[in-house]
Amino acid sequence: MGRTKNVGHGWARAIAVPVAAVCAAGAGVAWVSSPARAADEKAPKHTIKEIMHKAHKDDDALLKKVTGPKATHDDAVALLELYKDLAANKPPKGDQADWDKRTADIVAASEATTKGDKVDAKAVATLKKTVDCKACHTLHKPA
Repeated sequence: MGRTKNVGHGWARAIAVPVAAVCAAGAGVAWVSSPARAADEKAPKHTIKEIMHKAHKDDDALLKKVTGPKATHDDAVALLELYKDLAANKPPKGDQADWDKRTADIVAASEATTKGDKVDAKAVATLKKTVDCKACHTLHKPA
């Protein structure tokens, strides 16, 4: 008796590689579109404390720059990014709906300052009115 030829197993190899590729691609798609990944991408890059310092408290605070006489478009864009991060944070205290409304208003006012090449004076006036530190801190800053 001679050795039998390995017949019928070539199809397994022919199918195994494409099936493995499809499975790997499916796993990659699942990871890219997973809620955990989406949550990571929406997670703020800065804490509220960092935002307050960079936007309001430091000597070279971005709000002071944007609302000052030498406002630049780059400063306005940087401030907008911080305010978007502020909106992505959770309020340390108080109502989430109020936080969402206040931060959305601030983002919209800040966004208006980034339209065009120069920072618009009307948009700056609106931003100054919208950023009401005392009102926000009273409702959302812990004691």
